[in-house]
Amino acid sequence: MELQSLEPPELDKEEQEALIRHHEAEELLKKLTLEEKVSLLTGKTMWEAGGVPRLNLPRLRFSAPG
Repeated sequence: MELQSLEPPELDKEEQEALIRHHEAEELLKKLTLEEKVSLLTGKTMWEAGGVPRLNLPRLRFSAPG
């Protein structure tokens, strides 16, 4: 029976960048208050949502396709 290595697999550049973005998102979520999290789920206007100035997180703007 062959023992498997406990070393993590090698990641390509794209996978490394995705892992970094995931970690950054997790850290940002930890900093948000409950009220700020809820504000990201509700619209400010029909075309804008959220935004947390305290964390330099801009509002999200939406548009219709086409």
